[in-house]
Parts: sequence; structure tokens; C-alpha cells
Amino acid sequence: MLRRLHAFYLRLPLPVQLFLPGVLGGFVIATLLVGALLWSNFGGIGQLMLRSREHPIPVLLLWFFLGLSASSVQIGIAVMGMKKDD
Repeated sequence: MLRRLHAFYLRLPLPVQLFLPGVLGGFVIATLLVGALLWSNFGGIGQLMLRSREHPIPVLLLWFFLGLSASSVQIGIAVMGMKKDD
């Protein structure tokens, strides 16, 4: 299973190979941060989000946009770390 996944990853175009780890890493970071925010109830925000009438929507929006931001940072780090071919 893991070999198939690795072979599939290597067949992807190079830009996708560059972006995929950054996107996955960004959303993992977002998941951890949103979970920590809800668990710690910092400033009462966790309680506010969990007790709202539209409960999943604010949490999902926070997770999505935080993941989008963290993914952008990860991809920016990967692009800036690339070697220049002069």
C-alpha cells in the first residue's frame, strides 16, 4: 500500500509534488492549533464556538482559513529554499 502511494506520488507533476507536502503540513498544523484553541478555551473562545447555534460552521471556517494560511507559509518556505539554476 505504501509503495503504491509512493509510486503514485512520484508520477505526479513536479509542481504538485512541491505543493502537496506543504498543503498537508499546513492543514495538520491548523488541526492542531484549532484543537488546542478549543481545548484550552483561551479567552472563552472555545466555549463560545462549541455552544453556538451554528456549531460546526465557525470551527470549520477557522480550520479552513488557518490551514490555508499555514499551507501558504509552508509552500513559501519550500519555494524560497529551492536552489537557483543559473
